[in-house]
Amino acid sequence: MFLAAATFTLLFATGQTTLIWLSMLLDRAVAHTGMYGPTAALYAELFTADVRYTGTSIGYQLGGVVASCVPLAAGALVSAVDSASWPIASIWAAAALVGLVCALVVRETRNVT
Repeated sequence: MFLAAATFTLLFATGQTTLIWLSMLLDRAVAHTGMYGPTAALYAELFTADVRYTGTSIGYQLGGVVASCVPLAAGALVSAVDSASWPIASIWAAAALVGLVCALVVRETRNVT
């Protein structure tokens, strides 16, 4: 996701339609699917069977609430730096860092009672 943040914003900033489509294709087909694919299995392992649906739903929905503030923050930052694209890449990279830390903190729950 760190690489996607940099390449996406650089290609998007060119203003060339072909490069913009390429950046979106690379982001969605490679970076996003690589991150989103294992999410269901991870959420299932985070909670015991008796609270799995509730825990997964609350975690997923709270993530959506936090993520809903990102466009406002990105717009404010881009406006503050004369329409540069690096603030968007910075927000994206920060989110990737948070995700990486969380992935490193989560432990395997197989055979744990």
